[in-house]
Amino acid sequence: MVCVTAYDLKGKQLWQYGTPGTGHGASSDIPIQVYDLDGDGKSEVFAAMSTTEITVLDGTTGTLQRKIPLPATGSNDCIAFANLRGKGWPQDIIVKTRYSQFWAITGIDDATSKAGTLLWNQKLLPSDSTGSDLGTGHYPLVYDWDGDGKDEVMGGYFFFESDGTQVWTTNTTSSPKLTMHADCLATADVDGNPANGYEIVVGGNVAAMFDWKTGKQLWQDTNTVEVQQMGIGEYRSDSAGLEVVLLDRIGPRDATGVDANVLLSSTDKLIWKESRKDKGWITVTENMNNWTGDGTNLILSYHRGGQTPASLYDGNQNVVAQFPHSGSLVDLVQHANLCGDDKEEVIVFNESSVWIFANGGCNLDEPPAHPSIPQQFHLYNWSQYTGWITPDVRFYTPGSQQ
Repeated sequence: MVCVTAYDLKGKQLWQYGTPGTGHGASSDIPIQVYDLDGDGKSEVFAAMSTTEITVLDGTTGTLQRKIPLPATGSNDCIAFANLRGKGWPQDIIVKTRYSQFWAITGIDDATSKAGTLLWNQKLLPSDSTGSDLGTGHYPLVYDWDGDGKDEVMGGYFFFESDGTQVWTTNTTSSPKLTMHADCLATADVDGNPANGYEIVVGGNVAAMFDWKTGKQLWQDTNTVEVQQMGIGEYRSDSAGLEVVLLDRIGPRDATGVDANVLLSSTDKLIWKESRKDKGWITVTENMNNWTGDGTNLILSYHRGGQTPASLYDGNQNVVAQFPHSGSLVDLVQHANLCGDDKEEVIVFNESSVWIFANGGCNLDEPPAHPSIPQQFHLYNWSQYTGWITPDVRFYTPGSQQ
């Protein structure tokens, strides 16, 4: 990554840090996040613009605020914010290599440590004798599963306490063992029983669901060949608990691919599997719960290659909305509240263009409806390898004017 550029919603350039050039393309995860780590109510931009440090920019002006040293050269594969020390909001950062090691570091100077201070690290073997992948996977999932005020970490196939202690791994609790690396991770109260907390769903060669506390495998799906992305939501009122939607990367990995979405019940009953006649390698499948403004869970999917527009589906495969655009093979899709109302918009983007789609009126000339918006997990811990938390974690930092 060599350059960061900010635009307003009409495409006017606000600022630019660095010089555009040949850097990391937009077809895979990029270690950059937008987040209010210092709690002043304004977001900063965190970008791993080298293999040795994270560059922190003022989100309003693009000026350099500071740099956070990385614990090792090459530990710049992701930036994931976590509350590992029990602070008032996430002020620690998890970084990694692709795919062998995690480090947890502090994200800001305080009375006890400097930014970049090592909290813990975990070095993982790439595979074992059975071929099971023991590495980091693409992006960690952090959440306070035990309610102690500190986040635990699901990284790849491993569950860690906030202090980095390994509690369990799917490699000893799943049968058969999961293979390939962990592409996506998600957590929610899937079974609808709050007494046992949230379950964790892991996507590798297949999807499997685990008890967060013990790592006991609750089910392992047999309807997929490679689970690349997922979402958890209330997609079907006639099915108990929540449902899990999976992106099955059937391939081939080009514009002729026929990847398909698979919807499972909370107990791994197959509800439907998409049978696609058109072509297009899917880039995005995830949960979207605020297109309508009433919290209804919908499935957001984008079929790569331009033949099929990005679409929102309900749990019966009915198309709720489509987002046609003249994109290319490297397009990505995101969703966020851009218009300042209580709904989210859909953003399709690549390295040269952005398309914004709204449900109903959205006047970009109007000032924001609220002084600030909450920090939202899927936006400050964004990854192309979707999954995340249902419902999404939202909070205001101390400097925000609610």
